Amino acid sequence: MVKVNPRDSLPVYQQIVRLIKHQIANGSLKPGDRLPSAKDMAVRLLVNANAVAKAYTTLAREGLITCRPGSGTYVADSPRVTDISTARGHLAPRLTQLVEAARQLGIDREQVLDLLDMTWRDTEKG
Repeated sequence: MVKVNPRDSLPVYQQIVRLIKHQIANGSLKPGDRLPSAKDMAVRLLVNANAVAKAYTTLAREGLITCRPGSGTYVADSPRVTDISTARGHLAPRLTQLVEAARQLGIDREQVLDLLDMTWRDTEKG
């Protein structure tokens, strides 16, 4: 469950955005999962419904959630977490393994970046 901290210097709506992004990144919220209505979320969090609505609008603009009038608010089919600190936290263990493996093979940073670019392009081709 999302929780906000009234003592946090971050505005409430940004705390909600950050926490929902984190839940999407760590898999506790999955594509297609339904979020509570802004009103229901506000009641659960003991915050103003406008703060939740603003958070949902921000997340929708970033492509992380979709709002379907009459149906509800859902995690997008292909959510993209754009917060680099959230993404880094999610990818850090894998990136560390990659760097350690490259060092063991004697591959330098530039070669790893070249390999990453090639792999990225290959996966885009489908």
